Amino acid sequence: MPSTIAFQTAQAGVALNTDPMLEQVFSNLLDNSVRYGEDVTEFRVPRRIEDGMLTVAWKDDGVGIAEDEIERIFEQGFGRHTALGLFLAREILARTRITIRETSDPGRHARFELTGPEGVYRLSSNEGLLLERSMEPASYSPPPSV
Repeated sequence: MPSTIAFQTAQAGVALNTDPMLEQVFSNLLDNSVRYGEDVTEFRVPRRIEDGMLTVAWKDDGVGIAEDEIERIFEQGFGRHTALGLFLAREILARTRITIRETSDPGRHARFELTGPEGVYRLSSNEGLLLERSMEPASYSPPPSV
């Protein structure tokens, strides 16, 4: 991460029981923010638990996502780099019942919400967000070919 970008997180006390590839999801979000956000100076990763659902947001203060691209950013083959980033992120998250959706204000910032039900996370006494490998493999079926 460039040293000129500030990073804020509020993940203390949450452990995620998820696929070890979750790190790739966050790496991808970071890469997209730096690569396409143009003038990003800050990332925020707040979390909330509401009605048993954990929501972790990824928000940068860059230029945001063009309005005409918002509907397509999770499609396989759409993008300006590898064209797999957000498509692959959604597939990784689906393995452990976590969803990702884009909740940005076009042209103002990029914001994504990752949401998972009870069982995907647990409250923890640790200071940071923990990623724990699931002891049982998640059931997963690849999407049908298009």
